[in-house]
Amino acid sequence: MSKSRIFDFRRLNFDSHKRCTDHGHLTLTGVDIDWSSNFGTTSSKSLTLASMSIQKALMSWFEANGGSINPSIALAKDEEGGQHYRALDDISIPSSGGLQVCYCPFGLTLSHLNVIVSPPAAVRNCSQESVCAKLVGKIPTAAVSYFFLAEQRLEGAESFWEPYINSLPLESEMQTPLWFDEEDLKWLNGTTLRAHATDPSRSGLEMRRGMWKDQWQQGLEVLKSEGEHFERFTW
Repeated sequence: MSKSRIFDFRRLNFDSHKRCTDHGHLTLTGVDIDWSSNFGTTSSKSLTLASMSIQKALMSWFEANGGSINPSIALAKDEEGGQHYRALDDISIPSSGGLQVCYCPFGLTLSHLNVIVSPPAAVRNCSQESVCAKLVGKIPTAAVSYFFLAEQRLEGAESFWEPYINSLPLESEMQTPLWFDEEDLKWLNGTTLRAHATDPSRSGLEMRRGMWKDQWQQGLEVLKSEGEHFERFTW
């Protein structure tokens, strides 16, 4: 594992790696990591003080709550690679396997499981204080997770997940097609994302946008019917 390779931190999610439910934690092993070359090699540009502060706060929070990272890798952020883990040294995977790169307790995960009445063991239960509990069973579970993340972002320093949320990209930093302007979208014409150049609404990109918008509107309607202040989710 070369120190010049990086992988995208945003690809570390609860569902994409092996689960060790008997110990109430998530373990990422050498064979589980999806090494990505999407961003090429790491940049030599210095991180800003603000970024360094955010990364340090995230790792301090992570480790203080039972998480651990192999000492041969570090969380970093730069303009080319975004937020990613960087190998500091060559890491050899033992012939017997079992190299632990990252250990994340279930108690740190953020998803719809946090707002169901009886979450799995070790998952943080927020069903009593979160309005998102009223969305469970009424909109898709993925959409419940989106609302819960938005709610926790609005909580600011009051949120248990503040260090993690602060490390996520802001709207101004998003670079996926859903955030492209019309000039950039023209370059997608004829691709699977925008095959219907004459009717963009029928493209895969716009259909996905429409699906998420529908789920958001459904969630707002549920909260409104429950007498909750749904306006906070409409910024």
